[in-house]
Amino acid sequence: MISLLEVAQRTRTGPKMAEMDWNMGLFAKMQELSRRYNITVPENSWDHYYCEDDALVDRALQAGIDFVVEMGTYCIQTQRVVRFTEEEIREAVAASPRQVVMGEGDDARVLGQGPIDLPPMKGTGYLHGPFEDEIAIDVIKCYVQTIGCDYLEGYNFRRLDGYEIHGVPMEVAAAKRQVARLREAFRQLGRPGMAAVFYPISTADAVLTAAIDPLNGLRPTDGVLLSPLPDVKLDLDHLTAAIVHEQYGTRAKNGGGYSMAGGFCGDLAGAIIETIAKGILAWMTLRDVINGGGVGNTLSMRQKKIVVQPVLSWGSSVCSQALGKLNPLWGGRGKSTAAGIGSSSGPGSRTHLWEIAMGAIGSGVFGGDPSGNRWHIATVMNARHTPYETLFAREVAEATRRAGITEQDIPHLMNKMTPMLEAMPVQPGRDIRECYDLKNNRPLPWYQELGKAVQKELAAEFGLVFD
Repeated sequence: MISLLEVAQRTRTGPKMAEMDWNMGLFAKMQELSRRYNITVPENSWDHYYCEDDALVDRALQAGIDFVVEMGTYCIQTQRVVRFTEEEIREAVAASPRQVVMGEGDDARVLGQGPIDLPPMKGTGYLHGPFEDEIAIDVIKCYVQTIGCDYLEGYNFRRLDGYEIHGVPMEVAAAKRQVARLREAFRQLGRPGMAAVFYPISTADAVLTAAIDPLNGLRPTDGVLLSPLPDVKLDLDHLTAAIVHEQYGTRAKNGGGYSMAGGFCGDLAGAIIETIAKGILAWMTLRDVINGGGVGNTLSMRQKKIVVQPVLSWGSSVCSQALGKLNPLWGGRGKSTAAGIGSSSGPGSRTHLWEIAMGAIGSGVFGGDPSGNRWHIATVMNARHTPYETLFAREVAEATRRAGITEQDIPHLMNKMTPMLEAMPVQPGRDIRECYDLKNNRPLPWYQELGKAVQKELAAEFGLVFD
């Protein structure tokens, strides 16, 4: 299999190209590949929210492979193109692990396929938001206890010991603090071996590797988020960190596998090809053993109006199925009613709970375990999400199953729900402490009552059966 050192060499010896030439060439290549492999996108309808055409999935996968062979990836620092042969791609995919052990001791869990005498990974948790460092341990403990996850991805923050976090020295200190908080919270919960995943404070290589510390930071069985850049680009800082983490043993994860339609890659078909290509490159150039992704578009990052787009669920299912054909750790069925909804509103609002419910109904039908959407653009500190949204989503999923709602019911139900949700006002989120009791790990009474009121509406309008 191609080594990361060889990748580094190709960032110095590959064809020279101006970055704008790369950007402008993406659209033409994506259009040509989507025509070559007949990647046709259905109308934006709940009748087409999941791709059942296995031949189309195969064609999309080959289009992604062809992109990597014919275009490669663009190194932003050296302004050179790194290309790979199809044989190198297939050798690398064949060598990618189908099973990953995360955590240590009694908290070790296995993710993936194959025989091993360890408990399977029960669930994953994501903070991925701006939380003040002063409340971080309480936030972490509440999430772990509520969600019951077996690993948790970290958070970011703006101030450290009273100082604004600016520049690599402070970012390094903040990186170390973040993972130390995760580890300390796990110890307080009696789960010292639970896996922590570093959520980068910045993309500088010194920051991406700063948290390595077997005692209070990242152990070899912990994780780090390393991702190809949008528009299929490679950052030398990420590659540097990948070399360090590969030798140390850290489980790297592709945390940026989503691609947006409407950019240099063009339409939704182009975004699908980009996501698949980035998934392949995430392993080949960054050693992301946990991989995957889907698609969105520029409307996904919305704040003023809710626009439900089931075609994004369809596109995400194509990506997930295609990457799953390469490695089960990289994808799966991709059945979801959440990808086209997003979360325009924030926690503590009625609209946010309705957005969560729309995705949780799909989880109930398809047997998933919803985790609760996060506010897309958290404009308030400590307000991206709370543990209650996950509890609420799980209750909706269970109520869906009790009601006997099936996959065949989804189009009718979602077509009815869509105009109701799109008519709701976008509402900002609240500081987690305004709607959640961090000390006693429970929603404040008014927030729980709001959730119950929304559930009554869901029962009356759609027949969901709550306890």
